[in-house]
Amino acid sequence: MTISSKAKPQSSDSIKNIVKNFKENYGIPLNGEVDVIQCLDKLLVEDFLEYEIVPDTELKGSYAETDLYFRKILIKESVYLGAVQRNSRDRFTLAHELGHMVLHTQGITLCRNNEKINTYEDPEWQANQFAAEFLVPLEKIYNMNISEIANTFQVSIEMATYRKKAYIKKYRL
Repeated sequence: MTISSKAKPQSSDSIKNIVKNFKENYGIPLNGEVDVIQCLDKLLVEDFLEYEIVPDTELKGSYAETDLYFRKILIKESVYLGAVQRNSRDRFTLAHELGHMVLHTQGITLCRNNEKINTYEDPEWQANQFAAEFLVPLEKIYNMNISEIANTFQVSIEMATYRKKAYIKKYRL
């Protein structure tokens, strides 16, 4: 028997709509690169969340952690500095943690079971989907190749490839 975490079921499309509404509500640009640090600062001022930069030694095995109860994100110093320097992995990490904050305000259920949690109920998959859509909105990559996606949205080639494949699958190109 394993202990799993389970979130309210969400599809890629429902997460896409949540991201769009979230960006509109907080005045976050819908096109091009998102400045994740500027976004976190804005959300701090708006009292949506808190964040704290901690020494790298404090978060063993994690780049950042989200405390839903206190609405606070703990960020390794190296990850924060990497995001400031527009490092794609670090930007994704912060967008992922923001995804937990936005999507999982109702909390996450911990359960002991022998069953596999459905992908669409996995809070980590959901936060990854949020981060992907937050950084690279699918409807904005029409006619872009992978390099153009990576350059326009300041993401890795791996993320650009993932989003291009998602676009092709969604629109059956």
